[in-house]
Amino acid sequence: MTRLLDLGPSDRVVVRDQVGSLSRTRKKPHLTTSTGTIAVDDNDDARHAMPRERALRWLRELATPGSGTTADDLTRREVASMLRLSQRAMQLIIQRGTGDTDRIDGPEDFKDHDYMGAFEVGDQLVIADRSHIGETTALATPAQPGVWHAYIRHDPVHVDVSAAIFAVHEDHLTKATQDGEPLGSVAVDSGSVVVVDGRARKQAAMLKEDRAWAEGLIGELGCLGSTAHGEGTFDARAVLSEGLAVVVRASLDGPDLAFFHPRAVAKAPPTKKYTASVAKRMAAAGDAQDYSPKTKYAVGDRVMHPKFGDGVVNELLPDNKVSIDFPDGPRTLVHGR
Repeated sequence: MTRLLDLGPSDRVVVRDQVGSLSRTRKKPHLTTSTGTIAVDDNDDARHAMPRERALRWLRELATPGSGTTADDLTRREVASMLRLSQRAMQLIIQRGTGDTDRIDGPEDFKDHDYMGAFEVGDQLVIADRSHIGETTALATPAQPGVWHAYIRHDPVHVDVSAAIFAVHEDHLTKATQDGEPLGSVAVDSGSVVVVDGRARKQAAMLKEDRAWAEGLIGELGCLGSTAHGEGTFDARAVLSEGLAVVVRASLDGPDLAFFHPRAVAKAPPTKKYTASVAKRMAAAGDAQDYSPKTKYAVGDRVMHPKFGDGVVNELLPDNKVSIDFPDGPRTLVHGR
């Protein structure tokens, strides 16, 4: 270990058993983690986070049956941070148990969403606090029978913070972006919301059990998501087709939010060193090419984005994504699709 002050620039650092990106506002250091921003001190013990290659090896071994590899909470957070995965996405990779480190892909890719898997629905869906699914306060709606796919929408910056949970019938994936009709509000005190098939009411006692509940599928019954606030009142909506729900969505982060309108996140202004580095790399790259999600980029390429302006490619990421440094800060975009 060394002092934070002595580390120098780094994309990821570990401070006080937290892993995140280091930034400075008015010369005061802050660490942006997967769940928020915390103030740190230059005299804190710190170290560089593990390299990306090492994080990939960790994840590959954790996802390989019989490897015997285990990891404590900090190591898991470090692996997830370096690979830009949420904890729930990493959990699904490990549960898959093939040694494949690619994210679980759903039948449709929604911006800022993790795909949780599929489950069967009879003729009714229920949205409720996990511990109160058998009570009259639970919201229920007639639903189209068949296979439904579950997603959890995460905060675009803090990927472990869940903002919404939704499920969509496999024949109506194109309707998943619609706001739908209000179903009502869900009163939550257990910190989690479920979107489940109606038969889950018979499993109410099991769902009330006081144990650690991971976000994701609950067997073949449906999906569970954890709220960002622990308790409160959260809105639910449904998209209807011929009187039956084909999309059901519940907010996990206060007022109901539309699928593709992420909440604003306070962001520290870029440092002079960052701005100078971006300008230098853009000058070395020459003329910029117009950004397109279909174009495949390489590190050092200069691009012109219609909204974010002139930038330079800093890093290639998994799942056909790319980190581009713009004068006002880095952003993750898709490429080669």
